Amino acid sequence: MRGTILFVLLLVLCGGIFAALQWSGDIDAALHKRQVARVLVPLDKKIAAAEAGQLSAATGLKGQRERILQSLGSGYHPYLLPENRIFADRLKKLNPRPFSAFIESVAAYLNPYLRLQERRAKSG
Repeated sequence: MRGTILFVLLLVLCGGIFAALQWSGDIDAALHKRQVARVLVPLDKKIAAAEAGQLSAATGLKGQRERILQSLGSGYHPYLLPENRIFADRLKKLNPRPFSAFIESVAAYLNPYLRLQERRAKSG
């Protein structure tokens, strides 16, 4: 009985790990999208307030939001206002693959060969 339960638990664990690795790209995309939304919350609040007040500034703020997202490449968009560059800087600091980076760090930690190389590098 215990052997059967242990086998089923092991099967579920292996299946979970396989599923996480199989869909890590989708998980990365969802986590990155959530992180981007979290960074842009203050600007989205300004846009919502401007739309609620029926101000024409809402159009300009939406344009700034698009320019922030376009600034993720190499430099700032030429029409990005200086006060909105902080959002572009914060977005540039985000890891586009947070889940994969976590999996890679765990794999590197659990790999005995890499740990042996790290010990040799520290001692020598």
